[in-house]
Amino acid sequence: MTRLNATVATICAMILLVGARAQAVEIDYAENVAPIFVEQCQSCHREDGIAPWAMTDYRMLQAFAPSIKEAIVSLRMPPGQIDRKYAKDIINHRTLNDLEMETLVAWIDAGAPVEGDRDPLTETVYSASEWVHGEPDMIIEVPAQEIPAVGTMGPNAIPYRYVSVSTGLTEDRWLRGSEFLPSEPTVIHHMLNSVSVPGERNGNILGTQGGAQEEMNYASVSAYVPGGDPDFYDANTGGLIRAGSTVNLQLHYTPDGTARTDNARIGLYFHDEGVVPEERMAGDCACIFPDTWTSIPPYDPNFVQTAEVILKNDVNLHTFLPHMHFRGKSMKATAYYPDGTVEELIDVPVYDYAWQLSYTWKEPKYLPAGTRLFVEGAFDNSVENKMNPDPSREVPWGQMSADEMFFGAFTWKNLLDKP
Repeated sequence: MTRLNATVATICAMILLVGARAQAVEIDYAENVAPIFVEQCQSCHREDGIAPWAMTDYRMLQAFAPSIKEAIVSLRMPPGQIDRKYAKDIINHRTLNDLEMETLVAWIDAGAPVEGDRDPLTETVYSASEWVHGEPDMIIEVPAQEIPAVGTMGPNAIPYRYVSVSTGLTEDRWLRGSEFLPSEPTVIHHMLNSVSVPGERNGNILGTQGGAQEEMNYASVSAYVPGGDPDFYDANTGGLIRAGSTVNLQLHYTPDGTARTDNARIGLYFHDEGVVPEERMAGDCACIFPDTWTSIPPYDPNFVQTAEVILKNDVNLHTFLPHMHFRGKSMKATAYYPDGTVEELIDVPVYDYAWQLSYTWKEPKYLPAGTRLFVEGAFDNSVENKMNPDPSREVPWGQMSADEMFFGAFTWKNLLDKP
């Protein structure tokens, strides 16, 4: 039995055990049920949200009740779930706890009853801003990109677009956050970027300056992947954007049968003028590239690959981002400490290509120099994988979604003695 099936089986067994108890316990919609949907679901399932339908009131929940149950029991929703034992340590997971799962399933099984007039779904108010962190200090317009209905390299593939846009900055500024906002998110696979200044060294396309694990004195603009969160630094942390800087974009679009025009924008958030943040971010990637890639066999439901990073310095670990394509199934990261002890840091048992979150620790986790960060990921190339474009294919490394990648990206702060 695979880890995913074992996880789902455990949850189903738990729900069955709760069934008899739920019949004897009255579940109040306004007090017990609606707050879960408000907290875990409605930020996406709202008017003008990114979900396909809005949880405007209880009647919408009743209409979609069977599909809601299927989605939460199968762990498809809420997106970005991790193994529950790590949920207490991660800020931005959306994993339902046992009580929340039990409550929603019991309410749906009881016929989704609603008594009384109060409906918390109608009481929530969201920011009018389309930007996650509110209106940016500066907005950079990206030249319009015409996306054909059908690809030129296959039905869903077109060549990468490389576009450079000026920041328009006339003075140096310290960046505290950024966001890439496409107007057509359904057809963009990713945006990577580098920031360059005339006459000075450029960042690389992964958005970092200098070598791996070095502190990033220069700013990087937030990359974009489906379901990912935009970058926003901690207090007193930032990167420098120099006057005259240019942002060099790598845009990967995937046609979906309808011709579209993407009018993307980049939002920049600055520290106050004159403020120089003291701390910088760093990081590295446990990645597999073409020279070390092993092709995924046809029809293999659980093909495992691994990669690792060894820390050069003591660090405080901040985030972990798993990245694979349609066949990505699961990914976990484990720390092998210099003293011989081992600690599993995080486990994403149900990887979802459409929701690639950068999981953030509530409290940065100390890791000593010499720690080996070992990342293990599994791919499902079987016919049971509904996202799989072709299970009969031996899958190579590739930048297109029909091929595969393996990135386990970490960010941290180096703990160095400051002069």
